[in-house]
Amino acid sequence: MNAARELGPFNVRCNAILPGMIDNARMQRIVANIAAESGRTTDEVESDYLKYISMRSKVQPEDLAQMVLFLASNLASKVTGELIAVSGNVEWEI
Repeated sequence: MNAARELGPFNVRCNAILPGMIDNARMQRIVANIAAESGRTTDEVESDYLKYISMRSKVQPEDLAQMVLFLASNLASKVTGELIAVSGNVEWEI
């Protein structure tokens, strides 16, 4: 990441968290809209999404919070310029 390169000399770390299918109200609305448009149930739509996630589960908001806490901690003092997926490994291959 360019920001990490530019800000590294000032001891500023720059990372990006790439969330997967988050178990929250927004994702529930998205799933409900897709279900309504496609004539399927929300369970069917959610099941279709989950089959492309290696861990077969949604990301909990706490999972993202834990990654933020890690990245903000001294444990990640040398982690910068990274794109970090918290997704359960989304694999859109058929």
